[in-house]
Formats: sequence, C-alpha cells, structure tokens
Amino acid sequence: MKKFCGILLVVLISVLFFQYCGSKEENVAKVGKTGITKSQYINELTKYYGQKPSYQDIDLERKKNILDSMIKRKVKLLEAYDNDLDEDKDFITNLDMVKKRAMTDKYFEQVIVNTLVPPKTVDEYLQRQGVQFVTNHIQIGFKGSNLSNNRTREEAKLLADQAVKEAKSGQNFTDLVLKYSDDPSAKNNKGILRFKWGEMLRPVQDVVWNMKVGEISDAVETPYGFYIIRLDDRRETPNYKPDLSPDNVLRTKYTLLQAKGDSGRIMANKHLAELKEKYHMFIDTANVKTVSTLVNEKIKNEAVTVESFDAQQKKLVLAKWNGGSLTWGFMLDAFKDRLTRAVGRFRQANLLQQDVEQYANQEILVKAASKYDLEDDPDIKRQLSGYMEDRLSQLVEKKEVADKTTVSDEEVQKYYEANTNKFMKEEELEIWQISVKDENLAKKVAAKARAGSEFTALAKKYSEDKTSVNKGGYIGFRSINSLGPVGQEAFSLGPNKIGGPVKNRSGWMIFKTGKKNEKSVRPFKDVENQARNMVRSERIKENRAAWEKNLEQKYPVTTNEELLKQI
Repeated sequence: MKKFCGILLVVLISVLFFQYCGSKEENVAKVGKTGITKSQYINELTKYYGQKPSYQDIDLERKKNILDSMIKRKVKLLEAYDNDLDEDKDFITNLDMVKKRAMTDKYFEQVIVNTLVPPKTVDEYLQRQGVQFVTNHIQIGFKGSNLSNNRTREEAKLLADQAVKEAKSGQNFTDLVLKYSDDPSAKNNKGILRFKWGEMLRPVQDVVWNMKVGEISDAVETPYGFYIIRLDDRRETPNYKPDLSPDNVLRTKYTLLQAKGDSGRIMANKHLAELKEKYHMFIDTANVKTVSTLVNEKIKNEAVTVESFDAQQKKLVLAKWNGGSLTWGFMLDAFKDRLTRAVGRFRQANLLQQDVEQYANQEILVKAASKYDLEDDPDIKRQLSGYMEDRLSQLVEKKEVADKTTVSDEEVQKYYEANTNKFMKEEELEIWQISVKDENLAKKVAAKARAGSEFTALAKKYSEDKTSVNKGGYIGFRSINSLGPVGQEAFSLGPNKIGGPVKNRSGWMIFKTGKKNEKSVRPFKDVENQARNMVRSERIKENRAAWEKNLEQKYPVTTNEELLKQI
C-alpha cells in the first residue's frame, strides 16, 4: 500500500505541477490561476490534424473552438480539485488501474513490438506515406476470397497468369481489365487506382513500391483475390513531412505488427510464461472455488454488492507471486462499477479463474515494467493526465449537476400532457404471414389463400418461419416500417386483405391483414419512465449551462489570440 501511495503521489504531483504551476512557456489561454500552454494546445491540435510544422492553414474560428473545449475542461478540472475529488477513493483506485494498463502497454511496446517492428522500419513506413501512385489493375477473385467467385483458387491463379501473359505481350491493358477483372467498379474506372503508401492492401503496395513506371507485375495474391498491376505514375507529395506524433507512431507500429500475423501474440505469450516462472506466480484454485461457491450462496438471497462480503472473505488470496498477491477484495474493487454483470461470471469457477489470471498477469507485467523506469515515460504521463482531466471533469459535473437535478411526479405529468406528440403510437395492422423460399410455391400458396382457403391452416402446412408457424402465421400488430417491403404493401392494401408474394431477405412472403389500430397517444403509465428521463435530460442541460456560466465567473478566462494566430 505504501508503494502504491508513493507511485500515485509521483503521478499526482507531476500532473499537478504542469497543470497548476505551469512553466515558463507562453500560455494560449489563462484560466483562473493556471493556464493552457502553447505545447498543450499543439498536442490537442495533433489529435485533429496530426503533427505539422505549422497550423496556420487552419481556420482561426476552428482553432478557437478547439481552445474553447480545452478551456471548459480546464475550468471543470479546477472545480474538481477545489472539491477535493482527486482524493476520492474510487477515483484513486481507477487511476492506479489506468496507470497499470498504461505501463503494461508500454512494456509490451518496448519488449515485443519494438523487437518485431524496430524504429527504423516505422520511420521508413512513415516516409513512404509521402509517395503517391497511379495504377491500373485487374482483380480476379475465387471462392473463399473477399471478392468471392465460384472458381477455385487454382483456377483463379491460372486465369491471372493468362492475363499477365497477355498484358506483358503488349495487349491493351484497359481491354484486359474489362475482359478479366471481377472488380465491380472496373467498368466505370477501367481499373485505375490512385493511392498513397499505406492506403492500399499491403501485398499490392509492397509490389508497387519496387516497380518502375510502365512495368506490369506478376499475379499478386491478396485477401481479395489475385491482382495484376500496371504502374502508371509515381510521385512525391509536395512539402510532405511525416506525422511523428506519439499517437500516429504507435498506430503505425501496431499496423506493421498486424502484418506479421501471430508473431506478436506468440512472442508475448512466451515472454509472459517466462515472467510467471521467474516470479513463481500461482493461482489458488481451491480459494477460487471457495469464492465461486460463496457468490452462488449470496446471489440466492440478495443483489450482490461489494458490501455482501465480510473483511475475512475479502482477504482470501486467489493468486500470489514473489512479493505480491491478488485477493477477492481486489477483484471486487476492480469490478465495482460492473459487478452486477460480472457476478454471472464469478458464479462459475472456471470463468472467475480466467479473470483472476488476467489481473494477476497484469500485476506480473507491472512488476517487470517497473525495472524500465516507465513511470517517467512521457506517453504514460500524457495518458494519465488525460484520464485525470476527463474523469475529474465527469465527477465534478455529476456532483454539481446530475446529482442535484431532481424531477417531481407533477412535472413529469405536465410534460407528458404538453408534449403528447412525442409519445405517439404509430398506426398498426394485425398480420398473419406465410414464409417460403421457393417463388413458385409462394405463388401457389397465395392463389389458395385468395381462393378462400383458411390462412392459418395454410400457414401451418407451408410456412418455413419457425417462430410463427405454430400460431398459424400470426405475428400480431405491426407498424408500416417493421416488416420492410411486406409492411409497405400491407398498409397499401389495408385491413382484411390477402397480399403477396413479396420478396424479402428470407425468401417470399404471403400475408393476411386483420384489424387496423389508428395512430394514438400512448397511455401515461406506459411512457412515464420515458417522460421522466426526457424531463430530466432537459433539466440537466439547463442546469449544466447555468453551472458552466458560474464557473466562468469563478475562474476568469483570458485568451492570447495573437499567439493563437502564430501557431
């Protein structure tokens, strides 16, 4: 616990230092006693526009809107600190879990991802994104590819090789596109594709990169079938500079890792197994079963909450390793906000054990990551700062707005009476249906129904719809938009009619209409909760606006528009 508090204090102090004490850097805006620095604002801009040497091409009003959003968050954050919400126990627990996830992700990145995708590879990939290509292509699908076709892969390969042979012999490539390509857009675009590096299927762009203008490729296999490519043009994007923002670099790493198939997963699993052995991790299956039995006993008599278990039960150790352990109390805290859903898993010892092992694995990875001094990593600090800002803003708004917003029964009743148009029940037709897959059978059944045969008897004999066949095809009252084309035709015919066959996704539908219920206002008792939520939502919106206006007065804001223009 002491170590946890020490780590947390380091995080809180570092974040608060940058947020409250600021730095010598110029502020884009001053908010109360703190400010939004130029670098903080630029970091926000990169989320929308990527990393750029200058953002002067961005409309000033758009820049102001982004800054206004930052100011609103900053004001709420100041109010949260003034309310000591950063000392909330649940917030601190969740912050620690976010920190652990960030550390394990960064550890995985350094130990696994960077090994399989070294920085040089990432840099090369980002530099290549500045190259544009114009190609002409023939695409030949086969059964099992994403561009499905009845031919086998072997047949498709033979066809692709034939197309390559004809193309390289000098035949008109556009004619070959129209002759061979299965691409639905080929007739319109004649097989022409324009793309930047990173926008095309990896096998295709890897081949294109090494081609010369005018060159024709051999058949290239992709998930969408075989491609035959002619490179028509290749050029550098003018003034291109790669986006080297941390988020984009990380996205690129994982894109390249994905291209390596299962290599990352296999390497990660092997490394985790080595860590478990190194730290002698052990799952106490006996205690896991004890807890699962305990949950099953509790659920018989009460809605299970954290308070359902006494201190001794919470101390039950479910997993342990050198220098640490994981208790039932830890699991309850971890699932506190979703315990109602999690209880279903905890009732089954095998599923509970999976969750225990997942959290124990994380603790082992955090232990290993601590040796890499990751707590000072800029990306981790940025993630924690972002989480703190978002979460504290949510907590303070909940406390000052949502929790203080009440709605009386009388207000709900008045709202319902004044807004009956919001609680309308659409007109409905009573419908029986017969569903068959064969069109000729559908026509035969429809003719029988129109000739006077009992519809329910026909439904029981012919309908292939398992949900309604035993009810004689009866599916109840339906609105015009609830049955697609069947609903449209049913309402055009009106009550007490026979309709169809109508084509739909499952086959052919013959239907019979019965009574019609006209459009009407739903009874108050049926929509009371809906009306209450609508009143509450409107009230919260009003109260939030008033609260935010008061915050503007409590924490005065000044903006540096000249600096904003220069960025």
